[in-house]
Amino acid sequence: MKRLLNIVLIIALAVSVPVLACGCQKDPQNQDPEEKVDPVPDPDPKPDPEPEPEPEPEPEPEPEPEPEPVTVEGAVSDILSVENGTIVISYESLVTVVTGEGFMATDGSKAVYVCTAGSDFNGVAKIGDSVKLSGTKTEAGGVPQIGQVSALEVMSSHNKVNYPKDMDITEMADTYSAAEAEFISLKGTLAIEDGSYKLKIDGNASRAGLIVSPDPELYMEERDGKHIMVFGYFNGITDNGNCINIVVADYEDLVTIVVE
Repeated sequence: MKRLLNIVLIIALAVSVPVLACGCQKDPQNQDPEEKVDPVPDPDPKPDPEPEPEPEPEPEPEPEPEPEPVTVEGAVSDILSVENGTIVISYESLVTVVTGEGFMATDGSKAVYVCTAGSDFNGVAKIGDSVKLSGTKTEAGGVPQIGQVSALEVMSSHNKVNYPKDMDITEMADTYSAAEAEFISLKGTLAIEDGSYKLKIDGNASRAGLIVSPDPELYMEERDGKHIMVFGYFNGITDNGNCINIVVADYEDLVTIVVE
């Protein structure tokens, strides 16, 4: 019996030794998360890259100087064909018609409308004046004119004015056009509305005549609703081709004959 106990004791001691040995090792999977593990240093650390230098801004190009405006001096006939925007200086020209916004000037051969609206020279020129002027060649309704008047000098006054023979365009109103200020005439009935002087042209014309800011001394307000014939200078086609502009020099009343 004593021998049997010794054998059991020996077996018990043999089994307990590896158990104790195993209990001294830690499972890496069950390592305490609060324990800090020093990182493995990089054997060959790379320095931080240096920032690339910002490119220097390109210098702004110097603006090109604006070209000097072209200036042309001559008679009305000479300056009608120059490019729009050209500064023109006219020789002495005769004023043949005045309006509330300008006047017609002629060298005896060609005529041009001079727009003085909004300038210090509006209303200065009178019919029969001989004037010298400076302005800018422009265009209105397809016809040359002078605007942006910068100088106007009256050289003489009360000169005789002779108008060219008029061309009656009443029957060809829908097809008429010209590249300059021709002297024309139109027949129709005048209608004044909101400061607009429109002539309902005789016949079946789809166009109307538009009188450009008539001279107050013509007293055209008294012709409202009257059948008249107007004489003046063609001043272009406006309103999408529906109006023939005319700078009126004169008019006459027409007698309407009613046939019963």
